[in-house]
Amino acid sequence: MARELDFKAVSDLITVLWSIWNCKNNRIFKGAEEGAKVTWERAVALSKDFWIFNPLEEPMLPRKAMEKVWQKPIQRVIKINFDASVHGK
Repeated sequence: MARELDFKAVSDLITVLWSIWNCKNNRIFKGAEEGAKVTWERAVALSKDFWIFNPLEEPMLPRKAMEKVWQKPIQRVIKINFDASVHGK
């Protein structure tokens, strides 16, 4: 199905399927019977709650550009890098 649908449709489908799975778990483990409308509303709310992470749109919160630069350690500090491998006992 993912090859036939666009990315937004696949994202919505996955959200609805997760909501159905969650509803089934609530019925099995908590005995809570929920209707189809509740399942649908939960999927819609989930999509709206996490729209900030939507890969289809520009991010709401810009990522901070971090410049990582090597810095000389303070005096009297020795840094030792080593690798080890252990085989058997």
